[in-house]
Amino acid sequence: QAMAYALNLLGTIEDTHRGNYAAGNALFEESLRLYREVGDRKGIATVLMTLGIQAHFRGDFAGVHELCGESLTLFRASGDPWNIALVLHMLGWASYCEGAYAAARRLSEESVALFRRLGNPGFTAQVLTILACEVAALGEETRAASFLEEALTLGKQGESREDMARTLCASGRLALRQGNLIQARALYEEGLTALMEPGRATKLPLRIAWVLASCLEGLGKIALSQGQAAWTVRLFAAADTLRVFGAFRNPVGIEQPFYEHTLAEARTQLGEETFAVLWTEGQAMTPEEALAAEEHERVNADSPLTVSTESPSPSFGGLTAREVEVLRLLATGLTNKQIAAHLRISPKTINIHVNSIYKKLEITSRRIHGAPTPHCASLKCTGLNAQNERVLVLLQNHV
Repeated sequence: QAMAYALNLLGTIEDTHRGNYAAGNALFEESLRLYREVGDRKGIATVLMTLGIQAHFRGDFAGVHELCGESLTLFRASGDPWNIALVLHMLGWASYCEGAYAAARRLSEESVALFRRLGNPGFTAQVLTILACEVAALGEETRAASFLEEALTLGKQGESREDMARTLCASGRLALRQGNLIQARALYEEGLTALMEPGRATKLPLRIAWVLASCLEGLGKIALSQGQAAWTVRLFAAADTLRVFGAFRNPVGIEQPFYEHTLAEARTQLGEETFAVLWTEGQAMTPEEALAAEEHERVNADSPLTVSTESPSPSFGGLTAREVEVLRLLATGLTNKQIAAHLRISPKTINIHVNSIYKKLEITSRRIHGAPTPHCASLKCTGLNAQNERVLVLLQNHV
């Protein structure tokens, strides 16, 4: 029994903290075998639930039903409301991903009722977000909006970026479903901002990386509707990279048939060869780079579609051309909102650019003073320590 517990703990470390999902799975399987040998029903139920969660983020929804179904039976027998609620959530979510919306709703409603009773705002918010998706799929969009509003309030109370991002992504999807592209874009961008702290986007665990991918895909759908097919492909390709973990691909959050329809339409507009080039380039992009690629594919609605088949290349210090432009405006003392107005792009996009700049230049403070002019190509930077000279050189070379 002690060995089974230790193996389960080691599996959690490998799976959750190190991102080594194959090793974690092997440890969980061995833990389950030992728990079964000694007849530890609680241990069996716990590991089955963990394996079910793993199966979910690999897209093995049949496996979720098998593993979590047995786990639920054991937890109900022992009267464990917390784990009953969690397993019901996973079963409901898996049913939603399979398109069984009515069954998913029943499971999620039971789960959220238990989490409310237990007084856990974080898990209540998580289940409400999925429940909102389920009722929206059943045509109850007003109720879905109400659930999402409550989930967002609970997420703010818990100060969880992950909960906030998950709910913002679902809210963006609902707005997109209703044809409100402006609101959808704002919600997707806010969700991205919540997750894309400098250096964090490419290190997100399996349980939340799908949210970032889904936000990028949502923006890609919007881009296609506005004639930006090349940007759509790059966004979808960058999202696809986020979904791959070793030998596994996480399909959670992919909305069918819109996903395949969007890619098929982009392929038709661009042609197979250009589509393939853009897809390959997008897969090599970070989320920040994929978002910045919008500036390279902005299309005039009255002109024939034109596509750049070259990915935006870093100009210096790893910065894209747009990031150089944002950095120069930062140096003049403009706020993010003012820069957004000047460049005619959204403040959320500027926030993403600024975070990317800080990460690439290892800047720890925004205090960059003094704009370079034809008469004085020098700046005074404070709070940057040894990085001052580098920033000065970069800015002076791009006045």
